[in-house]
Amino acid sequence: MKVWSVWVPGVAFAGRAAERELPVVVPQTVRWSVLFLGGIGLAGIGARIPGMLVIALSVVLAVVLRDVPLLPVIVFAGRFALAAFGSELVEWNLRLRGYVSAGSVVGSSREMALLRYLDGQHRRGATQPSVSAVSSIPDPFALAASGGSGRS
Repeated sequence: MKVWSVWVPGVAFAGRAAERELPVVVPQTVRWSVLFLGGIGLAGIGARIPGMLVIALSVVLAVVLRDVPLLPVIVFAGRFALAAFGSELVEWNLRLRGYVSAGSVVGSSREMALLRYLDGQHRRGATQPSVSAVSSIPDPFALAASGGSGRS
């Protein structure tokens, strides 16, 4: 199971366009493509603005530090940091495009995470309790989607 952050269209979107737009889910994982490809990997995972900034910075560093023998170590350390924070860079790119955070959800795949989030929204809209019908133990996924702590 992976943790996914959920992003929905904000006020920057027009009214009807926001209703047609599905939420975007971003996996909270290390981005291995960014480790090996750098800025191109960032652009490939959806962080186009940070990806282009990283490519430009890489060119500048390669020119300025061309005589430094530790340049490969510096580049690898930078790419490792980008890979570790790749999800945050994708979220930053979504904020730049007008999306707002709607919390997080757990799911085994992108589709399951989106389905679980939309199911939680549907339940909240129908005012159903987040307690399972079988027992009095609260459903942890429904509580996570609603932002509740489960304590009364």
